[in-house]
Amino acid sequence: MRNLDRCGSSLICAVELAEPLESDSGAPAGGSPSASEEDGFATQDDGSGKLTAVVYGYAVIRDGKLCKFLDRDEAIAVGFLTNKVGLTNVTVRDRHGSLVVLEIDSGGSEVTPVWSGTGELTGLN
Repeated sequence: MRNLDRCGSSLICAVELAEPLESDSGAPAGGSPSASEEDGFATQDDGSGKLTAVVYGYAVIRDGKLCKFLDRDEAIAVGFLTNKVGLTNVTVRDRHGSLVVLEIDSGGSEVTPVWSGTGELTGLN
């Protein structure tokens, strides 16, 4: 805790256990988002006993206290901002309303501050 106090604030990764992304046959496990995406908790329905740890969000700690929790979608955004996006699955709806799973295997961003002539931050590119 002393280190957190000295640094001011930190992100602590929160994980959950979820069903595997693929079945033994290589096909996606299940045809819809996992219970963890819908209800905030993981379930296991195949009886195999195999679970996978996935990023559920981040706790933002300031002065040794929880000041904010970032959910799973916000955690993916943090990954892009910090150039630390690893293998991530995102479930979205296509233009026909069907669920589609997008797999992101790497990613990042470059953020450049935009300053006014007086030295004031006016935006980000």
